Amino acid sequence: MKTAVRWGSATHQGRIRDHNEDAVLAGPQVFAVADGMGGHAGGAVASALTVATLASAVGHDPTTGTVRAALAQSNAAIVDRGVVQGTPGMGSTVAGIAPTGKEGIVVFSVGDSRVYRRRDDAFDQLTDDDSVVAELVRDGTLTEAEARSRPDRNVITKALGVDDEIDPQIFEIERHSGDVFVIASDGLFTEVSDATIASVAGEPSSEDHRARKLMDLALEHGGRDNISVVVVTVIETTDIEDLSEDTNPSPIRLTEISVPDVSSESAPPLITSAPVAPPDVTPRPSPAGRSSLIDSVPASIEPDDDHQQDQSG
Repeated sequence: MKTAVRWGSATHQGRIRDHNEDAVLAGPQVFAVADGMGGHAGGAVASALTVATLASAVGHDPTTGTVRAALAQSNAAIVDRGVVQGTPGMGSTVAGIAPTGKEGIVVFSVGDSRVYRRRDDAFDQLTDDDSVVAELVRDGTLTEAEARSRPDRNVITKALGVDDEIDPQIFEIERHSGDVFVIASDGLFTEVSDATIASVAGEPSSEDHRARKLMDLALEHGGRDNISVVVVTVIETTDIEDLSEDTNPSPIRLTEISVPDVSSESAPPLITSAPVAPPDVTPRPSPAGRSSLIDSVPASIEPDDDHQQDQSG
């Protein structure tokens, strides 16, 4: 049985932030959410670079190897851009999936953005958070309930753009007709429980509607951070006639991704043409995503205070 995917996405700056440092990549080869850190001059650029590089570098038939190489390119691009514009320490998390031509799904992440999967009645978080509290939960030091109230719950241990080398989570799984994947920045799951996310993921509405509903729920519960969601459903190819077009009804269709030049000097242009059919790649509306605060970030970057990069080594 051959399968294909339908998708929808939504993003919002939230109720507290005055800009959006999240960026969303919605198909057709890759689906991802990137959550920038380092303030507007750093975080928004880092997340945009991340999705732009993934869109152009993964290729038509993704594999764990091409995804790993694309993430390495993203990391290098962020590091280089930070040097050019004088914002060392800018970075981004990323999480996503890439359907393969062999009925598989490549799952990947760096940081604490997440990939969930609903299969039948089971709902699982497929990626592990790269964060201080997540590591304490995994080794049994903390319970999930204790972790949610910890003041250091937003301190991440990995991010793109922080070091020259990265160690992403990347693995491939089989895809089954009926699988629903939810890719989200922490602005969703810090406000909305996994049980609620699972319930919405299983609703018989369009992917776009479910993504927007999850975003709205996060806003209703406080919206204290940028919120980004991508919903992807695996279907049998006989279910619809043509899957060459994005099934997200959003009117925004960018054939190029332009990373804003926020430096005072003339930085090299960083515009990446999206491969194949133009993906819905949006360094989206003006929300303020989750910024990680890195100790080495100069004050001029104005990092958000809700996320920090762990420097303990």
